[in-house]
Amino acid sequence: MKPMKLRLSALSMLTAAALAFSPMIPQAVPDAPAASTSSSFQSQDEAITPAQYQSMLGHGMDVDWSKTSEGRSNYQTQTVIDFVEAGIKHVRIRVKDDLTPDVLASRDRQIDDCLSHGLIPVLAHQADAFKNDPSERNLEHVVAWWSTIAARYQDKSHALSFDLLIECTDALNQQPDRLNEMIERVTAAIRQTNPDRIIMMSPRLRSNPAYLSEL
Repeated sequence: MKPMKLRLSALSMLTAAALAFSPMIPQAVPDAPAASTSSSFQSQDEAITPAQYQSMLGHGMDVDWSKTSEGRSNYQTQTVIDFVEAGIKHVRIRVKDDLTPDVLASRDRQIDDCLSHGLIPVLAHQADAFKNDPSERNLEHVVAWWSTIAARYQDKSHALSFDLLIECTDALNQQPDRLNEMIERVTAAIRQTNPDRIIMMSPRLRSNPAYLSEL
């Protein structure tokens, strides 16, 4: 396996998750939900608070298993096992393509592999068209994309979380109100089927924390 560059993202993920999950975060962090005796996450489990989730994330990294057709074809379950053995606690599975049957089937496998081996999957949408042109048509496409994802995975373990947009860039950087509208509409759509799943959202200029107050 090639050397991996670790991404220390737990704090930023907690900040983003807290914005969508609950207006209240306990001062004392409760114990994180334990994985099963087989070190896997179970479907239809208890909801996880942002504070609990942050304590579970540990070291993580971005992966391109679903971002390209090459990534999908080269993916192997053994990769998840190797990551866990190397101490990786979570992966952000970035997706750029439309939700064709092939894309969804490969996503199903990757999410199930992660959950069954105790690796936290964070599903993230690239949404290039919306970032380049934040038109109503492209916004509706993002809402529809997440609606499909949310309905498909509504019964999966709460260890699976949704990252609404991979770094706000391009034309969308100049339209913070449009970014907020996207967040509101996508969150509302997701909440119809996933009332308490962790949702992550980040400010513009590549998730620059200096712009968190704009959200």
